[in-house]
Amino acid sequence: KQHNINQLGHKAMERLRWAIDCRKNAVHCVGILAEVAGPSLFEKESKNVMTLLARAQKSLRPEDPAQAEILAAFNGISGCLGEKFAPYLQHVVPPLIKAALAEGAEMLEADGQREAKEGYELFAVHLRGVGK
Repeated sequence: KQHNINQLGHKAMERLRWAIDCRKNAVHCVGILAEVAGPSLFEKESKNVMTLLARAQKSLRPEDPAQAEILAAFNGISGCLGEKFAPYLQHVVPPLIKAALAEGAEMLEADGQREAKEGYELFAVHLRGVGK
């Protein structure tokens, strides 16, 4: 009986990993589809897609690997929509900053003069309507 329980647990974990991989791949594909479809086709669905992605992002733990896939999808969508992506920045930027901080990045003041650590690059980020 114990062997059967362990075997069932192992199969359940395999299916869970498979489901997680499918979810990550599906999210990754959204960004690719946006880029391939282009603004004329994708813009019609962009609000619905962004709402779903933002909702999914909020439901995930910060360390969840799916967060990176969602950020990658946002990248593809922003490339597709260009300036029309601006209304979504308020939802995209805070998790992006959290992800950057979680990976060991540092936030600098806009006027901060620092040299980059070895292996790092410093750059200014200008967000229209938000500032530096």
